[in-house]
Order: sequence, then structure tokens, then C-alpha cells
Amino acid sequence: GGLLPSEIFILREEQSGKCLKFEGQAGTSGTGREGAILSDCNENDDRFFWHLGNANSKGRCCSGLRAWNTDQCLNGGQGGGKAITGICNVAGTDNSQAWALSSSGQLQRGSTCLGPGGGQGTLSEGTCLSFRSRGGARWSKFVQRVPLETQLYEKALRERPEIFKHLGR
Repeated sequence: GGLLPSEIFILREEQSGKCLKFEGQAGTSGTGREGAILSDCNENDDRFFWHLGNANSKGRCCSGLRAWNTDQCLNGGQGGGKAITGICNVAGTDNSQAWALSSSGQLQRGSTCLGPGGGQGTLSEGTCLSFRSRGGARWSKFVQRVPLETQLYEKALRERPEIFKHLGR
């Protein structure tokens, strides 16, 4: 936690044109778990924004997808046409959170993908191969931006480097 992402983005599922929306609130989850759904895209709603999170096996960024301004990372599909999130394991040791947008546009964890479910606006988790017979499960970064917090930090680094010279030692 506490890391500033270089960008935040909305994930749009191409077949439905809908976007992945985090259902919880900003900040720390009271229950430790929240849901995520496919919904009409809204770039004015922070709950649609995600960013890379958690360390990878080499201790560097990143091995998961984190809901912007929360402690929640994508864990995968659950029943009822939704996805589930859990408290981010920033050390990257929870493989259930090792989701990434692949170069082929799949929202993927190993050989498992997240894509449209059987009903309108629903999500399901399955083998990436299983989505081919349903027209695929392709995602894209619909809107990307640098968060204000990152902009302010980078500005401070440029304008007042002496403040930061002892960090990282």
C-alpha cells in the first residue's frame, strides 16, 4: 500500500462495451471483500478506475490489478455474474490476485480469464480457451490518466529535490 501508480485506467470489455466497476467505496474496506461488475462506462466515477498493484515474484511492480484509491485487488469471478476483490497482498504472494491485462487483451491469471458471463452485463471466470467459443473476452484500457497525487509528487521531486535526497537509502 501507499504506492502512487504512474497511471489509472478504466477496463472496457470489448464485446459488451461495458466497463469493470468496483462496487465498494474509496479507502479501506470494512469487510475485506467487495464486488466488481460490468456496468456502463463512466470516466467521471472513480470506482471505474484500476491500476497495477502488488509486487511480482522479483519484488517489483506488478502482479495484480487494484481498484483506485482502495485497499482492494481483483481476486477473480464469483457466482451471480460478479467478480470479487480482496485486501491487496502487496508482497505479491497471493496468486489469486495475479491478474493482468495480457498483450492479447485478455484479463488473465495464468490460463484463467475473466470475461462476459451468460447474461447481459454479467461476468464469469473460466479458462481463457473457453471464451473463444463465446466470441472471446477482450479488454482494453478505455481511459487512462495520471492521478493528481502522482502529478503532485513528481512536481515536488522536480521543484524540491533536496527534500527527497535521503530517501531510498
